[in-house]
Amino acid sequence: MTEDGVGIEAGEVVFEDRGTRLAGRVWLPPGAGPHPGVVFVHGSGPAEGKSWEQEAVALAGAGIAGLAYDKPGCGASGGDWRGQSFQDRALEALAAVACLQRQPGMDAARVAVLGGSQGGWIGPLAASQSSQVAAVVSLSGPGVSPFEQEAFRVERQLRDGGAGEDQVTEALAFFHRRAARMRRGDAPEAILADQLRHRDAPWYPVLGDDDEVAHLGFTARIYDHDPVPVLERVTCPVLAIWGERDLYVPVGRSVAAFDAALAKAGNRDYRLEVIPDADHGLRLPAAEGSGPGPRAPALMRILTGWLRRVLRAGPDGPGAAPPAPGERATRER
Repeated sequence: MTEDGVGIEAGEVVFEDRGTRLAGRVWLPPGAGPHPGVVFVHGSGPAEGKSWEQEAVALAGAGIAGLAYDKPGCGASGGDWRGQSFQDRALEALAAVACLQRQPGMDAARVAVLGGSQGGWIGPLAASQSSQVAAVVSLSGPGVSPFEQEAFRVERQLRDGGAGEDQVTEALAFFHRRAARMRRGDAPEAILADQLRHRDAPWYPVLGDDDEVAHLGFTARIYDHDPVPVLERVTCPVLAIWGERDLYVPVGRSVAAFDAALAKAGNRDYRLEVIPDADHGLRLPAAEGSGPGPRAPALMRILTGWLRRVLRAGPDGPGAAPPAPGERATRER
């Protein structure tokens, strides 16, 4: 089919990851190609490929194909994301890369992985294991472990919501007790039963995402993933973008971790951006009572320009000049 007004070809695809059938959608730019491309990797929780449609259409309009797929157990995909590990998610992303590479008109050597939030851990992990990943984009991706990221989130969201010091202390004490039980290997059923005894506490909604056994099991598997050794093995071009007002991810620590690890990897082409006033979703503050704020205008400008350069997209095509080295820790509005 053709997207209205832009000549972008969009169609459904199905591919397999180690026996699990996954469904997605591909957006192809106008023309015969060969086109570079991007595989979109979701953050945490259930998600379908259509959530990336806005970004995929914008990139296809700039000459970059995209593939976004339903997470296992969501939409038309089989399996269950709650049974996965981060390694499973990385292998799944590589299966999606292979699927996009097989599409007509694609240049298999120019496919990047773009992950948002939790996907910011997965993109580098996939790239560290395969030369098939031409570049990595991390949007609001943490440079610390999931445990450290969640401890930051709980405290920041409680304080931002006006919780008193006693509530913050009580919530963090429970958070650390729960993490210790996960690490000890206690049954998720027992951990959940203990958690639900606190459901009337004013701080409980901030901790209540893990409110089912399968989700707690997933959390236990990923909690101590260390992104630093992974980033130290990533030598393809990397773009990482954060929002200055992020309440989920420690931005300063993440920028420093990405910078040090990629430098240690000898990576000569990475760009780290912090967008002022933007939140975890890279949105600007909303007008009073108007719902979510608008996406930061800088986001798609930075993302599109960087991808066009490193994937050599656009009128110059594959013969364009190679990437320039050393874009580090900059800030843009």
